[in-house]
Amino acid sequence: MIKKSTVCPNCKMVGKLHKSHSKNRIERIVNHSYFLGTFRCQNCGWRGVLFRKNSLNFSFSSVLKAAFIFAVVYYIVLYLIKNYTN
Repeated sequence: MIKKSTVCPNCKMVGKLHKSHSKNRIERIVNHSYFLGTFRCQNCGWRGVLFRKNSLNFSFSSVLKAAFIFAVVYYIVLYLIKNYTN
């Protein structure tokens, strides 16, 4: 999931970052996202959130699916706002 060439933002060591387990609800949400993940450096102990390297490789079909889901949710929200507000 994480490439070995990833550099620690604190100590700048290459290949020392590894996935870190979630410690609270917010980190669990972050770890379940497609773009972000929590990582720890084995060298200096830094722990934080970074973009996942493989999340930047989008296929056309995945972008199309995301756009479709966004459009459906958008129109459902508009419908609910229009029909259930004053």
